[in-house]
Amino acid sequence: MHTESGSESPLLSIAIPTYNRARFLDRLLSALDDQLRLQPGVELIVSDNASPDETPQIVSKFQSQGLRIRYLRNESNLGADGNILQCYEQAKGKYVWVFGDDDVPEPGSIAQVLSHLQGQEYDLIYVASSAFTESYTPRQQNGSRGFTVINRADSLACHVNIFFTFISGNIVSKERVSSLAHPPFAELVGTNLLQLGWIYTALDHHRRSLVLHDQLVATLTDNTGGYALFRVFGPNLRGITDDWLRSPRTRRPILNGALQRFFPPFLLSQKASRGTFVGEDPHKTLEPVFGGNFRYWVFDYPIFRMPRRMGRVWILFLRVVNRLDRLLGSPLLRF
Repeated sequence: MHTESGSESPLLSIAIPTYNRARFLDRLLSALDDQLRLQPGVELIVSDNASPDETPQIVSKFQSQGLRIRYLRNESNLGADGNILQCYEQAKGKYVWVFGDDDVPEPGSIAQVLSHLQGQEYDLIYVASSAFTESYTPRQQNGSRGFTVINRADSLACHVNIFFTFISGNIVSKERVSSLAHPPFAELVGTNLLQLGWIYTALDHHRRSLVLHDQLVATLTDNTGGYALFRVFGPNLRGITDDWLRSPRTRRPILNGALQRFFPPFLLSQKASRGTFVGEDPHKTLEPVFGGNFRYWVFDYPIFRMPRRMGRVWILFLRVVNRLDRLLGSPLLRF
């Protein structure tokens, strides 16, 4: 039994790395406040990266209202990876859910997650998400889409692929990871993908995981940037995936997912000079890494050569291809 009392650890830690986004944190803590009142088995951490805004006041407001928050305020900015690492290291729970400060758990999501964690043992839990663009409106769940228990690492990689990088969508068994040998997670500071350290450690020694198909996380789109997206999800992702995962059967769906499902819309946005990411030449960044994979030339490279209008049509075509691939058991991702 995992609780917050005595020497026993909580079942779940929700750890929020934040920097200078008080208004988003206010929304997130409000949603958590509604769900955590009757959940003594959940630890809530806010790791504040020396925010110059009203973040301390927002945390204090919810603490005064009775929400139990362990507030960590850094004396200086550790960087995004450093703050995420601190979240994981400070978490006392059996399971750790690092949660983005601009994302929102849908009503009832915490209770649904806990109902699964109190049953079987899992290495990883993937939580499906939906997107919103401006103001958040709680999602009405019209029946459950159910869940899938997965016993093979490569099958889990086909389900999740590139979304292993999405922190709010992944819960990891810290208890399991702590029992396994792995390189220091701090080696990944500066990659913008530090969370893959513990996710890939669990995946590389995989026993059993869970995919929750209900969209329990709402994620704010068009609110990230300030880094070199194609470097992060090109050379950085390829290097970490090759170094931390031993099985090619597990690596392939992740990297193929980046080429098939992730890069095309961002390439089109970059071509239109939209977005908030650091300017790059995507082809110069991606071709040395993925040029030996036919998917790069079929799914991504044509976008460089097409007019924007044709590129939009190409994206629609690729969505159909990827939907068919999922229905057929993801053969394109696997091989």
